[in-house]
Amino acid sequence: MPGCFRVRDFSPLAACCDTLEELWAAACRAYDDDADSSAVLQQAAAVLLKFVVDNHAENQTAIVAAGAIPRLVRLLGAASKGEVQQAAADALWSLSKNHADNQAAVVAAGAVPHLVGLLGAGSSEYVQQVAAGALQHLAENHAENQTAIVAAGAIPHLVELLGADSPEESQQAAAETLRSLTDSHADNQAGIAAAGAIPRLVRLLGADADDQSPKRAAADALQDLARDHAANQSAIVAAGAAPPLVRLLGSDCGTAVQQAAAEALQHLAAGHAENQTSIVAAGAFPHLVRLLGADSPGEVQQDHHRSSLTVHLTMALRLYTSKMVTVLSFPCAAATNIWRGAKNRP
Repeated sequence: MPGCFRVRDFSPLAACCDTLEELWAAACRAYDDDADSSAVLQQAAAVLLKFVVDNHAENQTAIVAAGAIPRLVRLLGAASKGEVQQAAADALWSLSKNHADNQAAVVAAGAVPHLVGLLGAGSSEYVQQVAAGALQHLAENHAENQTAIVAAGAIPHLVELLGADSPEESQQAAAETLRSLTDSHADNQAGIAAAGAIPRLVRLLGADADDQSPKRAAADALQDLARDHAANQSAIVAAGAAPPLVRLLGSDCGTAVQQAAAEALQHLAAGHAENQTSIVAAGAFPHLVRLLGADSPGEVQQDHHRSSLTVHLTMALRLYTSKMVTVLSFPCAAATNIWRGAKNRP
């Protein structure tokens, strides 16, 4: 298609270039379609920037120092073609990933209003997905950026992308971005719930699809919406989240999805007696106990990166067994939170 960037392996180009300027020129020469050459070259350069910086902190820093961010932000504007906007957003995504200085610099350069605008119905589904991904990495562990993104009006667009009529990839991207906006941000937790995200995330838990990634994204988002937020804990269970989360524990959808479901149940149960009753009634305990078994994959039994809590399984298993076991795991934390409520009831 004229003007549409074709994926290439730019590693030989990167290997023979010493400076950003040489890389930029090489990207331009690498594209052989003369139609609408300005847009094509902009797109090629943006894609090359993404290739060079992806998961490479030193290159992320160097390319930003060379002045890439203002140019990429300009390419997000309405004057650019959709393919160029998508490539620019993708490059900003990679520049921001796990890089706090670049996260701040991209927002300071004015990227957020453009990216939020690209979430709207006027953009293609691919542009919407990449814009959501860029916003996700701008928001990740960055409270100021989380606030700025919500202030720019991102939540209604993201909730709209969670709709059943959206492609699964768009729903997943929206769920992941909403999760990054809620992390340790009580105002955003309340705002996202008020915008109607919870029923749509619950529906996504039960999506009939071969790809399990949207279910994991929904469980992760619900987990962060529920964390230390009693009103959201109640609203999520009232929306019917407990049964599909419990089903994910017992499904063959993979350890990552099972772990996400266990974490969500943990935060729904924490300090909330009514939710504990609902989760037990949904049949969670047998699945949680099974996931703690010796044959369970290590990712589900133990996650050192996201929890340092050692839990004595004896308390949780007193309803089922007299054996004493000690483990470090999210399934165990979920079981313990549920048991704490169950033990105080007749």
